[in-house]
Amino acid sequence: MCEDYDKVLENKISGYCNSLNKKWTSSKRTLNVFRKYNGKWLNFNFNIGLPPRELHCNLSTSEMSLPSTSTVNGVRPIKPFIQSSDKTKRRKIKSILNENSKDKIIFATKTILYSDGNRAAADLLKQSTKYSPQRALKIKHTYNNRLSVVKPYTADEALALIIDAKLTKFSYSTQC
Repeated sequence: MCEDYDKVLENKISGYCNSLNKKWTSSKRTLNVFRKYNGKWLNFNFNIGLPPRELHCNLSTSEMSLPSTSTVNGVRPIKPFIQSSDKTKRRKIKSILNENSKDKIIFATKTILYSDGNRAAADLLKQSTKYSPQRALKIKHTYNNRLSVVKPYTADEALALIIDAKLTKFSYSTQC
């Protein structure tokens, strides 16, 4: 829990410093201009909204509550996982990947997909991981080839193409 506290504290201080830097830069690094436009902001107390570290680290998980995701004194809020970028998502799940085996993660993913009603995705994941490593490539190639299958014209569409392009029947059948 102390690591969480340190990370939250570091994020809040970093956010405050970033805000200060932006305001200083926007005032063209002139002290009088900075004070003029940011006087109210400067008079606010920097309140991080966390108990002291010693108290925080001694609280049980049920007693402790991390700060909300809303902004406090200009600190950037933490986005929900689903709205985060792929890079942020990879960083957030790094601990899960380090602490668990590949088989546990795959099984958990299949279970979640199946329970959410995505049975086809769960079956594809099962087939691509249960059998040989080449199985996933076969599934991928089959899917990609299905997308590139040539769909023949209906009789009416073929007739319209021949008339519009002023083709003979022979030239139509050799081009297709």
